[in-house]
Amino acid sequence: MRKIGTLESAKAAEKFHRFLLSIEIESQVDEQPPVWEVWISDDDQLDKAKAELESFVNFPDDARFNVKNLPESKKKTLPSTVHKKRTSSNDIAVTRFLFIGSIMMTIYTGMGARHPEVMYALSFSKYVKPDGLWHLPPEIMHGEIWRIFTPIFVHLSVFHLLFNMYFLWLLGNTIERTKGSFRFLVYCLLTAAGAHFTQYFIAGPGFSGISGVVYGLFGFLWMKQMVAPEEGYFVPEMLLAQLLIWLFLGISGVLDAWGLPIANGAHFGGLLAGMLIGSLPSRKK
Repeated sequence: MRKIGTLESAKAAEKFHRFLLSIEIESQVDEQPPVWEVWISDDDQLDKAKAELESFVNFPDDARFNVKNLPESKKKTLPSTVHKKRTSSNDIAVTRFLFIGSIMMTIYTGMGARHPEVMYALSFSKYVKPDGLWHLPPEIMHGEIWRIFTPIFVHLSVFHLLFNMYFLWLLGNTIERTKGSFRFLVYCLLTAAGAHFTQYFIAGPGFSGISGVVYGLFGFLWMKQMVAPEEGYFVPEMLLAQLLIWLFLGISGVLDAWGLPIANGAHFGGLLAGMLIGSLPSRKK
């Protein structure tokens, strides 16, 4: 499925959905307040569907969009109402797992204040890297590979958790729905690894949270928007501004002065890993 854009009312979404069916383009409309997202099934029809949506937005009263009678073969695919949301939770299974797992582990560990044995089991390492050396943490060298990824599940403040969950949900929904859960999981693992190794070699092992993955997913979408616009990805300017401003506030030291320590290495490592993945050509479905 590919998202081609949004409409501002259920009536408009239903009308455009009927029109797409009439011209042999299979589509689905999902409510994602305050808008309705329009998705199509066939990548080969992406450009045509986008052009028709642009025309519909500009000229919604054009007579050709008033489809009253559909062929019998198409009537069975027309829903009685616009979908409130995608009905299959498997569409975003990984996003849900990361979202729920992060909240549960943050609560269980008391934002790092309880269960030190669990905190250590989820941490990247407890050993500080010797200055000037590129040694891997001894725990990972001895086979505890999960530590490369598990720091994402613990957050050390309510603000830390809310910030990351907000962006994870926005970005995860977009990518996992279009790329599928398996590839999305691979992207998350790769960006987590890039973020955590970068932070470890720059500043040591004292970090946690999923913000490196968040910046990785952002980097993936940002790059796809630039190098593969035909795939239909779009990063809203407000989202772009929020994440870049936050990134530069962390670099400036302002957030540290406000009592909000930031893992800048993880943000940059995740961002670069995501941009690298996003620059790779996609295998067409």
